[in-house]
Amino acid sequence: MTSVGDELPLAHIKRIVKTKLTELMNELGPDKSGKAQDGYVQKEALLAFGEAAKIFIHCLTHTSNDICRDGRRQTISVDDVFRAVEELEFAEFTEPLKLALEGETASGGGEVLSQTECAHFCYLCVPTLCTHPPTPSAHLALR
Repeated sequence: MTSVGDELPLAHIKRIVKTKLTELMNELGPDKSGKAQDGYVQKEALLAFGEAAKIFIHCLTHTSNDICRDGRRQTISVDDVFRAVEELEFAEFTEPLKLALEGETASGGGEVLSQTECAHFCYLCVPTLCTHPPTPSAHLALR
């Protein structure tokens, strides 16, 4: 499935996974000695996360394109993406994504995040492929 040019940056994947893993480990509380628990990820697991993200992006693009073509259009719209997310049975993400986009459209922008900050706000987001606005409110709506 891998083709030249569609590799996701491993550093971004690692940051996203580690951010979410740290959050999950903090929910467990400290270990027996009172220290915060650490979570570790093998390099092969990071590669698997990257491949899974690419597969999801490809599926979402394919489904969005089918919806677009059914409407006899050539340009995929945000509504096509929302419908594709629902069609792929990820409907629980549709409303937070819509709220994030609506908030940014209404506010006209706001504070822009760096790629590092983006990954800290949103474990779903690969900053270089981020489809929602790079602002705190957009990312917080996804949590």
